[in-house]
Amino acid sequence: MEGKNYMALSIMIIALLGFLFDGYDLLIYSYTLPQIMAYYKATALQMGLVGTIMLAGTIIGAIAFGMVSDFVGKRLALILTISFYSISTIFTIYSPDISIFALFRFLSSLGIGGEWGIGYSIITEYFKSRKGFSGGILQSGFSIGAVLAIFVSVYFIMHYGLTGWKYVFISGGIPALLVIPIRLFIPENKNRNQNIDKIKIFMETKIFLLSLILTFGEFFMAYATIIWWPTILENIYKINPGSFSEILIFATIIQVPILFFIGYLVDVVGKKKVALMFSLLTLISLIFWLFAMKYTGIPSKNLWTWPVMEGYILFQATSLFVGVFGIWFSTIFNPKIKATLSNFSYMFGRGVGGGLASSAVVLLMEYTMTPLQFSMIYIAIVGAIIAITGIIMLPEKRSWEEGNPS
Repeated sequence: MEGKNYMALSIMIIALLGFLFDGYDLLIYSYTLPQIMAYYKATALQMGLVGTIMLAGTIIGAIAFGMVSDFVGKRLALILTISFYSISTIFTIYSPDISIFALFRFLSSLGIGGEWGIGYSIITEYFKSRKGFSGGILQSGFSIGAVLAIFVSVYFIMHYGLTGWKYVFISGGIPALLVIPIRLFIPENKNRNQNIDKIKIFMETKIFLLSLILTFGEFFMAYATIIWWPTILENIYKINPGSFSEILIFATIIQVPILFFIGYLVDVVGKKKVALMFSLLTLISLIFWLFAMKYTGIPSKNLWTWPVMEGYILFQATSLFVGVFGIWFSTIFNPKIKATLSNFSYMFGRGVGGGLASSAVVLLMEYTMTPLQFSMIYIAIVGAIIAITGIIMLPEKRSWEEGNPS
């Protein structure tokens, strides 16, 4: 029993670190975006398109590495995803122009796209009695990675200025060190001989489409804010990154215990109820944030009491229903191909929804003359409404969740 617990703990730590570097990767791009933009003399639209290209890469990676996980083995899939991400992120610093920069960001996104569903697939096999809580712990790795990204980004930007982003991206090569413990602790699962009609399972049309609606809405909302909020603070409100970084760190740190709580609630009251409750709270927070922006001027010296920043903190604290997705998808998709379907559903939302959001914010701003900060909120509200629709329509569970695969 002790050996089994040790193995389960090792697997949780490895999966958690994978999620940590997922959050780290996203935030180092978002937080260094103004410096990258200035370094390459790129336009806002070009940077939005880079974000779109990055997220499109996650879709391809989700399908490719999800199938490697389901039909070859999870261990090999994890090694490949981490290697793709680490090597490509380091080589990003050698990009001579914004187009090559976008290419390396696309390649690194292939690895990021493959990791998510694999991590949850492994966790649900080793933590059967507390799936919700273990999923909450796993998803918290994203927030921890985001906090680390802010610390690292601020340090190098403050010390190296315009070229500081390069040192931040070099740190993205650290996950390559995970390859060794993955080979030691992750058991291989080879399902190549399973008798399975892959096309039939993949086209579980209703469930599949509803999952896409849910993830599209969530990431259309989330990426509108994640990509552009640091830039808005720095360029619109003229606030130095060193001044607002503490609040961004705080707003991200508080997500960790909230995700633990969400995981606990999932085990107690169910996935659908928890997701619906937090999605509605998210919509309320966005409306509050919008009114704070409309009726509050330039911030005073104390950013902590600025209503606009308080709206951001409230949004960060409530917009965590994404923490339900991994456990939900791992129980409604056929177990024989759950890594592929979970990966694709999540990364489709992240790639298409998130990718469109990063550009949609700029397009709404330019074609309607809406200030960037309001354009960001309007896009986020649309996404939240779409996500709520998906949550309402998606079933709570399928027959195999009770141990009877169909």
